[in-house]
Amino acid sequence: MNIPSREEIIGCGSIEQEAVCKNFLGKNIDEAEDLFRCASIVYQEDLMWMGIVAFRYYVNAAINYIRSSVSKGDSGVVNCFAGVLEFRIESDSHQDLAPIADDLASICEYIIKNFEKFDVEIYIYGNVHERFALLYDFFVRLKQNNPSIEPDIESPRDRQTTIEKLPSPSDK
Repeated sequence: MNIPSREEIIGCGSIEQEAVCKNFLGKNIDEAEDLFRCASIVYQEDLMWMGIVAFRYYVNAAINYIRSSVSKGDSGVVNCFAGVLEFRIESDSHQDLAPIADDLASICEYIIKNFEKFDVEIYIYGNVHERFALLYDFFVRLKQNNPSIEPDIESPRDRQTTIEKLPSPSDK
């Protein structure tokens, strides 16, 4: 896959996408991964605003960072990454996400299996583990239904009732 062009990064164009272009234009996967190593939360937010072609390319840099030993203890990275994936599911067509559904299912599974690596506090971030279980399920179903995606695939946010029922710290 080629490094995304300015047009592919900007997509439909907005103030946020201009900033994303400034951060990512001309960068390969290794260079983009260095951005995540420096400030994972800042640059993950950029994944929300870039065009779909650029997202499909640069999400691999975030995935590489999450899988690396450098992300140990980075609780913000998994919380933010869940939000990015939920946002992309809600804002992009499922056909646009289908080409990377296998990669996204794989990283969700990795996060679930290595959750303690990130030192995520449930009372700070909520049940991020459950969010990744829902995301994993979504991407597995998406890749199974590819290329003709069934309309019954729903967003993980539509299925978060169990997360909302978690006790708050004051309930203990």
